Amino acid sequence: MASKAKTKSIPTLSDAQAAPAIVQTTLPLTMSLIGGVGLISGGIKRLSFGPLSHVDAEDPVTGWLFGARSDKVKRPEVVPSGIVVPDGKKIPAGCQWRPPGYYGRVKKHVTMTLQVPRAVHDAYWAFLKDQRGKPYNAWGIVGMLLNEDWRAPDSWFCSELQGRAGEVSNLYPTLFTPTDRVTPVEIALLWSGLGAKVVELPC
Repeated sequence: MASKAKTKSIPTLSDAQAAPAIVQTTLPLTMSLIGGVGLISGGIKRLSFGPLSHVDAEDPVTGWLFGARSDKVKRPEVVPSGIVVPDGKKIPAGCQWRPPGYYGRVKKHVTMTLQVPRAVHDAYWAFLKDQRGKPYNAWGIVGMLLNEDWRAPDSWFCSELQGRAGEVSNLYPTLFTPTDRVTPVEIALLWSGLGAKVVELPC
């Protein structure tokens, strides 16, 4: 009696449709970098060896900016859903949400956007939001000269905050900073090296 030939099942279209799709979801992560005017901005630019003096993370939906600042800014009457700011007429200094264009006149304005995995995106923003309300590191500029620990979590300078968020979220590995500082210009250089889309905006 002849043996029956063994047949190998061949996947069908319905099998492929039933199989779970493996999709790497990415989301945009955007930085807003400016070259401000005034004495303090000029000092930061001089110590940074570049035209940038401040950096914020930008919410892609509302355009609101999160970062560490030394000054108070006017609080808008209407605040978008999901944006948390203290009550009062002014948004205080420190790590806070601020409205688009709050910084007034600037000499340079650049945005940089990376497409990152959702886990990195969420971890980056989670870290920033956890810092809300922490004070501005008023010694940040002096720290550029004295080589203070820029990762100290009790207060933040603008580029310290964004630099640390990138490390914590695994956007990049722990940075080697031989001068123990990180400036807005260095953040821009780092993001550029990661392939960020750069847009120079009119001032």
